[in-house]
Amino acid sequence: MSTRKGTNTPAMRGAGRPKISTHEEIQQIALEMFIEYGFDEVTIEEVAEACGISRRTLFRYYSNKMEIVWGDFDRSLAYFSRALEEQAQHLSLGQAILAAVIDFNQIPKKEIKNHRKRMNMILYTPSLQSYSSRKRDDWKQVITDFLIENGADTPLDWYPALVADVCLAASESAYRTWLEKPSSSLDSLIAERYTVLGAGIPDSLVPHNQVLKAAKMNASKPAVRKKSTKPRTAQ
Repeated sequence: MSTRKGTNTPAMRGAGRPKISTHEEIQQIALEMFIEYGFDEVTIEEVAEACGISRRTLFRYYSNKMEIVWGDFDRSLAYFSRALEEQAQHLSLGQAILAAVIDFNQIPKKEIKNHRKRMNMILYTPSLQSYSSRKRDDWKQVITDFLIENGADTPLDWYPALVADVCLAASESAYRTWLEKPSSSLDSLIAERYTVLGAGIPDSLVPHNQVLKAAKMNASKPAVRKKSTKPRTAQ
């Protein structure tokens, strides 16, 4: 199969071991290989062999390697959408988003180590970025649709999409810190960033406000005609 033959890795399965037959099992084997050897270094054929199935069978579960990394993200987004609606029944829209995002990112203790490695792969592997960008757009669309359904697009129709963009940035900021500081709490990091967003940004920290203020002050002053510095010629 590859240079990995003969090693004690997921790439080699004993002949007597049963074939892998679920999405979760395939994903676990593949992630172990991606983490050990690097995402770009492992081929889909090697994943199939490690799972004891054919390449064609593997494609019945996942259409590409990127999809294996992200897992069943559509199901996760459906859960996220339901969580938003449930939280909105007793919280403000902003509070509902924060609560649903924290719920969406709950990780069982036994999976934290692998989830950290998965997120590191998603955020920092160049070859994953194009595919991951589409998944990020799908995540943002859930928030956008939620806000529109709750009337947050009136009178500013661009507002829901803007909120979704900012929420994604806040979430990824929390994850990057979580990856850098293993002892930190992901829930706390997310809550911290969303709380800052909810409080808003003081005008003094927004450069364009200062620029606009200066421009308005200058516009209110009468124009002063500058004296010419060129020497006048005799007529």
